[in-house]
Amino acid sequence: MGKDYLKYAKNAKKPRGRKSLVPYFLYCHSVELLMKAWLSAKGLKNNVLSSSNFGHNLELLLEECLKYDIESAVKITPQRKEQILKANKYHCMKRKLNYGDVPLALKAYPDLPDIRILKGFCEILIKKIHPTVISAPNPND
Repeated sequence: MGKDYLKYAKNAKKPRGRKSLVPYFLYCHSVELLMKAWLSAKGLKNNVLSSSNFGHNLELLLEECLKYDIESAVKITPQRKEQILKANKYHCMKRKLNYGDVPLALKAYPDLPDIRILKGFCEILIKKIHPTVISAPNPND
């Protein structure tokens, strides 16, 4: 599913005269699902991944992925980490990307993550973690 979110984010058309949050939401959700796929491949069960412990929190998911050696597949550069933490403010904290936030919208959503870095991170995640995720036994069996 992370791959699907990435595909639709890439194809999202920018509305005239305004910033769209749709691609940001899609890239963030793609990152979330891809990190959860990595953790699932490493043995974490779905009920743990979907619990309130992780939810949509990209920061907690990244910390857990680092514990489970995601860097053996994908380098988490300081730049990538910074953008994931920025994205987390909008994606996790009150889900401001999909429910909207009028005060933030009036300020044109300051401090949004760099969408190019999110896109690149999604693409590299898909490419690099795919073999691990595909070959892993299902931890829910």
